[in-house]
Amino acid sequence: MRDEGAAILLVSSELSEIVDLADRVVVLFGGEVAGRLSGDQIEEESLGLLMMGGRSGSGAVDG
Repeated sequence: MRDEGAAILLVSSELSEIVDLADRVVVLFGGEVAGRLSGDQIEEESLGLLMMGGRSGSGAVDG
């Protein structure tokens, strides 16, 4: 599906599942984008921090 340009919305609190499945991740907190991660940036620690209201720093990926 990736090669066809399809997107899938996955809502999960299982961080290992997200790390295993996702190519790009957008984390929302309080109704706002807390951060965007892509590729090797998608790690459980980074996701957890964003999910708790932390903001991504220079490692954020737009798009």
